[in-house]
Amino acid sequence: MLLHRKSRVLAVVGVVLLLTAGCGSVVAGTAVKVGAAPPAAAGSGPAPALPAGDFYGYGPDPSISYQPDVVPIAAGPAAIRGVSDDGFTYSMDASAAGVSDLAVGKVMLASSLAAGRVVSIAEGDGVRDVTLEPVSFEEVVPDPEVNFDSAIDPATMSAVRFPAAPSYEEEGGPAGPGGLRGPAAALRPAAGEPGPVAGKDPITYKDVKVTPNVDSGHAGLHVTMTKDDLIVDGDIGFTFDNLRFKASGSPGKQNFSVLLQGLTGFDVAVQAGLGEVDPSGANKKVSIAPDISWTFPIPPSPATGGLPLFVQLTFTLQFITAFAAKNSTLSASASYGLKGDLGINGTSGTVPELTVNKSIMDSIDGISLNAMGHVVALKMKLMLGMGVPSAMAGPHVFVSGAVGIAKGTQIAINPDCRFASLDIKAGVGASISVDGFILKQVEKQLRKKLGVLLSVETPLVVIHREQTLPEVAACTLGFGSTLG
Repeated sequence: MLLHRKSRVLAVVGVVLLLTAGCGSVVAGTAVKVGAAPPAAAGSGPAPALPAGDFYGYGPDPSISYQPDVVPIAAGPAAIRGVSDDGFTYSMDASAAGVSDLAVGKVMLASSLAAGRVVSIAEGDGVRDVTLEPVSFEEVVPDPEVNFDSAIDPATMSAVRFPAAPSYEEEGGPAGPGGLRGPAAALRPAAGEPGPVAGKDPITYKDVKVTPNVDSGHAGLHVTMTKDDLIVDGDIGFTFDNLRFKASGSPGKQNFSVLLQGLTGFDVAVQAGLGEVDPSGANKKVSIAPDISWTFPIPPSPATGGLPLFVQLTFTLQFITAFAAKNSTLSASASYGLKGDLGINGTSGTVPELTVNKSIMDSIDGISLNAMGHVVALKMKLMLGMGVPSAMAGPHVFVSGAVGIAKGTQIAINPDCRFASLDIKAGVGASISVDGFILKQVEKQLRKKLGVLLSVETPLVVIHREQTLPEVAACTLGFGSTLG
């Protein structure tokens, strides 16, 4: 029996929608196979070199006609001396061709991951520190169009860490009716130099350890947290078979289409426990955008509309604990199948069919003297883009899965009451894309409202389900009413 009213004990929080801007586009021409050697640039000029060990992608093609205010940096990524912790300010070699031509209001195009409109310039010893704001593709090349069709194998992509906007946000507060509350504090781990990393090594954010799990058939994260006698451990991710990404047409127009093929499922397993501490201060709401991405550089050519691009895979993670008593535990696991394409063709959307391989309701288990709950959510985004690490532009597809579980009731009449909720959402978009709480930091860093540039992408809600068992008054009083 499905519920149409959310639990009073646990409010399932879905992953936030991406925000996009303008109607810029990206590539035009032939398909590119991700995982094979990048194709040679097909313009009349020479293909820009990608220096060994470089992490910023390809530089511009000097034979391409860009918009009048675009300043291509001929040396490409070789002219970059460093990047700030927030990923918006680049130290450029002052002697490199084109760097002296940069001015506030112009667009710098140094590489796939160093492209944007100049907000400010500070002169240094042999360098110019250039702060950028994100731009759409149509601000770089005139009248671009999309014609991209590529197999995507994350196992062949490079795992890279870039400086980025704060990638960790935590809220804490009392559990129970009213939810979790408390002031948010934006934090981030110590920034390191951009560079390749082992794609399955753990990354620590304050008290949370995130371990990526990305290969040819799976993309997800393992998360562990130990703080104040609160322990969280979970695996969440998506499965796929022969993943393929397609984008064509002009974004923002009726002929625009974005399609993801090969998505096969969504799996989650989570357990949490609280020891001998007051739950009013121990519960947490944590959002993490790991500053690691899986990328594949594509050089500029007619196939890319003359732009240097990245195929990029990224994640956003969120979890919430809601224990109302000491010495409590809660665990559950589930597996869902997804069959069919995900995307949009003009104004018509297509979403996969959902099947239940393993019901989360059957696995909810735990011990508590009062109600308790947990939420875990993951968003996976696949983009063909360029820009700065925290705000890339280009056509993209995202899919998110959020699972909420709860056990017991506030009145403690029936400790076997169980509640579960599943949200699987998807969306497509184009142009500038900034995720969730990172958007707030982007606005602060640039000291201006990017909201005037941003528009909500096209969301496709795949499915939402809620269920309470057993269907008796003592349970529905705590979790909501069964409406059939």
